[in-house]
Amino acid sequence: MHKYTSTNPYTEKTQFESDNISNEELEVKINNAQVAFLVQSQSSLVNRKKLILELAEYFTANKSDLALTITNEMGKTLAESMAEVEKCVLCCDYYAEHFEEFLQPKLYHSKFKKAFVSHEPLGVIYGIMPWNFPLWQVIRFAVPTLLAGNSILMKHAKSVPLSALALEDAFKTVSNVPHIYQNLFIDLQQSDSIIAHKSVRGISVTGSTEAGKHIAEEAGKALKPMVLELGGSDPVFILESADIELIITEITKSRNQNAGQSCISGKRFLVPNSMLEYFTAGYLQSISKYTLGNPLLESTTMGPLARKDLKETVIEQVKKAVKQGATFTEANLELPAQGNFCKPGFLTNINNDNFIRYEEVFGPVALIFGYDTVEEGIKLANETDFGLGASIWGNESEAEKLSSYIQSGCVYINTMVKSTPEIPFGGTKSSGIGRELSDLGLYSFTNPKTVAIK
Repeated sequence: MHKYTSTNPYTEKTQFESDNISNEELEVKINNAQVAFLVQSQSSLVNRKKLILELAEYFTANKSDLALTITNEMGKTLAESMAEVEKCVLCCDYYAEHFEEFLQPKLYHSKFKKAFVSHEPLGVIYGIMPWNFPLWQVIRFAVPTLLAGNSILMKHAKSVPLSALALEDAFKTVSNVPHIYQNLFIDLQQSDSIIAHKSVRGISVTGSTEAGKHIAEEAGKALKPMVLELGGSDPVFILESADIELIITEITKSRNQNAGQSCISGKRFLVPNSMLEYFTAGYLQSISKYTLGNPLLESTTMGPLARKDLKETVIEQVKKAVKQGATFTEANLELPAQGNFCKPGFLTNINNDNFIRYEEVFGPVALIFGYDTVEEGIKLANETDFGLGASIWGNESEAEKLSSYIQSGCVYINTMVKSTPEIPFGGTKSSGIGRELSDLGLYSFTNPKTVAIK
């Protein structure tokens, strides 16, 4: 039986292990979640708001400890972990301020005397979340889901059990409703049984495309609504009107934050051939400023990858791409003697048959393409099966017109893709189904009930 194991990516030492719970224990947790839903669905909006505001206070008061847990468990720098906790607070505050407005019935003009839609909670919602943002990915799903009146069962990634337990402790501390949020240490077979369970009414997943396909198949069998936020290989579309000097810094930060382990980071840079040489030189200079090392030290600007197998996957992807004709250039940085580190770098001369054009690289390696015409740039942007996000850089009006040609869930102009509470987030094609955040995230696990009066 595969354990939930927390291994420090820098020291490579195991710091926690836990076995899976039994099927009998799982059934108890599901039943408890159903009871919690019945209480939460009848609770006042005032009480729901109080829960989320107290959760924000908890995160603020325990920010240092939570950030330390994240860094020691998945390797991002302590500064990045602190920023993640702060983002969770931002999400709590946003929804606490706006959710009552979102839940107000919406009137529709019709032949009826009165017709409106009210958003009512569904029941127990099952979340499956990844390791790369172990608090934020959960919170952006959990907060609106609870405010809508549901309860939550959560299967976190097997490599971040301490973060999973820290989240459960947070909800236990602030909630007056027992079992409103329960962590689960379970295997794949148990996970499938949850999806099929009659008490579970929806599924939210952030993870790989392959995992999403399996879960979607299981959810489809049970006719359960789902939100899938899956992989991405976001294009960074640079126009000739763009100021390269101004954007290289932000592009570098996007690609290499969290050691390149972010679904929405810019991964494929599309550059006019007239600017290509200048851009690659500037990008190399920019990534050469990173300091690899102990993620707890303030001087470190890039930590290790979260696991050894993840590091090895990135290295093998680069080797295979080079074997198929690509050129790899890496920053001339000192590699620490320990830890799951990859030097930041980039691939160029990527031909049409190179597998790397169509895969996601989950590490600090960018793909750089040159193009001659805007039409060619659009084709490059859309050539993968992914469609999570995209950014376009250059003249604002030109970029806005081009945004309609880009096949992605979101397009950001003159800034990198980011998930923020106030606007919808999600992908298309193989990058997912549904939306998180904003009012749409709140509605994801509600029944939009129509009421019409003659």
